[in-house]
Order: sequence, then structure tokens, then C-alpha cells
Amino acid sequence: MITNTAIGSTLTTIYTSSGDSAVNLMAFCNTDGTNDGLLTIYVTKSGQSPITKNIIVKQTKLNALETLTFSTEKIILENGDFISSIATMTNGSSSIDVVSTVSSIALWDILIILT
Repeated sequence: MITNTAIGSTLTTIYTSSGDSAVNLMAFCNTDGTNDGLLTIYVTKSGQSPITKNIIVKQTKLNALETLTFSTEKIILENGDFISSIATMTNGSSSIDVVSTVSSIALWDILIILT
């Protein structure tokens, strides 16, 4: 499954696991042609809130028109676990246009393929 989500200056959920799943790609594209941004990503257990202990990327600079990808490591999520993100301009004054793309596969599908 592939999901695309626009991210701004408020915390935005970009993926929620439905059943057990593995995220095999996350890409974050700064579509702003002028402004650099700061990107923060949280991976949070179902029923919890995105807080400091859930951060996997903190205020990473994302230059204008740059794309940041994560594809070598997989994130295994249980039902209801979610990934959220926030992107601001480097001066922190306003939002910046960032689009996230998340690719995932249900773990049940992997078990069927292996058997």
C-alpha cells in the first residue's frame, strides 16, 4: 500500500498500521522551490502520543526541492501504531510544503508469500 500526505507546521499522521505491517519506504519531498525546512518524524505505539521518546528524526534540514528517503531499514508496526511528522521553515516561523510517501506491506501477506 502506498500513501501520500501533505505535511505542514502541525503534527500530521502520515501512516497508521491496519493490522501488523512493515513500512519498507518513507520519502519526504520539500516541494517548496525557495525555502529550506526542518523535518521531525515520530513512530508511536497505538494509544500513545507523539512525544520526545518517539522521535526517530529530529529537525533534519530538508533543502528546497530536496527529497529524503528511508528504504534500507524496515519499521514493523502493530495494529494502530502510527507514524507522524511535522515540517517548518528553518527559522521556525511558518510551514513549508513537504509531501510524504509511505510504502507498506501487511505482515500477513509476507507470511503467505513465504509458505
